[in-house]
Amino acid sequence: MRESAAKMKVGILGVGAIGHALAIAIDQNRVHAQLAAVSDQDREKALTSMADLRRQAPVVSIEELVECSDLVVEAASQIAVTNPRTSRLAALFALAALTNLTEPLRLGT
Repeated sequence: MRESAAKMKVGILGVGAIGHALAIAIDQNRVHAQLAAVSDQDREKALTSMADLRRQAPVVSIEELVECSDLVVEAASQIAVTNPRTSRLAALFALAALTNLTEPLRLGT
């Protein structure tokens, strides 16, 4: 993939340890992707997480996350995943995105 190729817009559902680490990796260009937005049941935690980034992404609802992302990464806690609304939306969008995925995310060196 050429460096000038369009970056996939990635949304992150859950900004705990894993979601935050992924957001940092995208922000530092270690992943060839653009952080479209994040969503978390704890909005204040998500806002604090985004404050650490050079290119802050908006904190949005799950529905908005699905709308603005090419791929949603579910990194939510087990408590959030057991919420039927959270898990159903994230799972359906991730499945739809993966079936249409033509270029894998590339990790930087």
